[in-house]
Amino acid sequence: MMSIPRHLPVVVFCLAVAFGCSETTQTTGTPTTNTDATTDGGATDTTADVAAGDVQASDGTVAEDGKNPPAADAGGGGPDTGFSDVTGNPTGGNVKPVAAGALRTSYVSVHSWSSGNLKSGSFSAMFLDQDPSPFNAKKVMVGPCEVRSYSKKTTPGSSKLAFHHAGPLRVSGGIYNVEILPANKQYKAWTDSKQAIFLGGESLTINALGGILPAFEAKLVAPSHVTITAPTYARGNKMPIDRTQDLAVAWTGSSSGEVVFQIGGPQIPDLPSTNLVCSFPADSGKGVVPKDALAAIEGTGTGVISARVLSGAKPVAGDWGEVQVRATCDGLTPWKTNWGVSVDFQ
Repeated sequence: MMSIPRHLPVVVFCLAVAFGCSETTQTTGTPTTNTDATTDGGATDTTADVAAGDVQASDGTVAEDGKNPPAADAGGGGPDTGFSDVTGNPTGGNVKPVAAGALRTSYVSVHSWSSGNLKSGSFSAMFLDQDPSPFNAKKVMVGPCEVRSYSKKTTPGSSKLAFHHAGPLRVSGGIYNVEILPANKQYKAWTDSKQAIFLGGESLTINALGGILPAFEAKLVAPSHVTITAPTYARGNKMPIDRTQDLAVAWTGSSSGEVVFQIGGPQIPDLPSTNLVCSFPADSGKGVVPKDALAAIEGTGTGVISARVLSGAKPVAGDWGEVQVRATCDGLTPWKTNWGVSVDFQ
C-alpha cells in the first residue's frame, strides 16, 4: 500500500534548517563554509509511510525496490527493476540567493533502524537559501560541540527563503535501492516502517543526477548501532545535567563515522533557544561535552538529549558548494531501544 507523504509547514522548515537541523551551511558571497554534523534530517518520521516497491507517485516521490524486500513491503507499483528512467540535468542551472548574506543549507540524509524485529528506514533531502536576519541566528564551536542559538521573538514567516533541487536522488549499496524525485523544488521524505535501508558496514553510493544544482556523487560506509553507556539514567526519570561540570559520554560497539550527541535546552519565553551538537570519532568509545558548551544553554528546566551514529561525506555541487551527505542510525540503550531522554538543567 502507498500513501502520499504530508507536507511539513514552511515554518517548521525555517526553524529546523536554519537553526536546529541545518546540515552544510554557508554564507553566499563569502569563501567561508561552516559545516556541522547534525543528526535529525531523515531520522524523524514526519511523513506517512511509502512502501518499497512503489514506483513514482503523483507527488513526484519514487520508492523503488531494487533488491526485493519482504513481500509485506512490496507496494505492487511496478517490477523490481531498480531505479526509474528519469534523467537529470548534470550541469545544473542558475541558483540565485534570496538575499545578500543568505544562509545556504543543504543535506541528503539516509537513516536506518534495525534492532531485533524493529526495522525502519528513511531517505530525505533539502536545498535551501534563507535570510537568517529575523532570527538573530548564531553558531559557534566550543571544543567538539557546535553551539546553535536563535531568537524566538520573530516569526519564521518573516524570513525570505527559496528551495532548490538536484534532480533525481538515489541511494544504493544497502539492503535495497531508493530514489526520490523533486516536486515544486522540494523532496518529500521517503519512509518505510518495516524495512531498514542498511544494517551497517555496507558501501553506500548517493547520486544526484542534477537539476537546478549540478550532479554530484558521494560514497560512504554505512554506520552501525552502538550502545550508549554514559551518561546513564533511570528509565522513566529525567537525567540531571549540571552545567558547571563537564559531561562524560561513552559507548560500546564499533562503527564508521562519528557518534553525535544532540542536547536541546529549555524552551523559555524571551530567552534564546540553544542546542548543542557534539561529535566524537566512533572508534574512540568516549568523549567529553565541555562545561563551557553546556553553559551556553540559558535558563533552568526541561530539555532533551539524544545520540546518533553518523557517517558522512561532503561532495561539491558546482557553484552551490558543499552538500552534507550522511547516513545515520540511532544510538541504543542497553535494552536495545533508541537512546534519548528528557533532561533537567540545573
